[in-house]
Amino acid sequence: MKLTPEYNLAKLYPDLAKEWHPTKNGDLSIFNVFPKSHKKVWWKCNQGHEWKA
Repeated sequence: MKLTPEYNLAKLYPDLAKEWHPTKNGDLSIFNVFPKSHKKVWWKCNQGHEWKA
């Protein structure tokens, strides 16, 4: 698949995007992370649990 602005986690997985950590990923945006990128990023669930994966 070609990397395009539409091929990112936010567009492809909107439910997952809701768990993107609002502050711990610095300048990195979920719109700039692609599936299978192997980047480790911070997540935060609606219960307040935080993890890096």
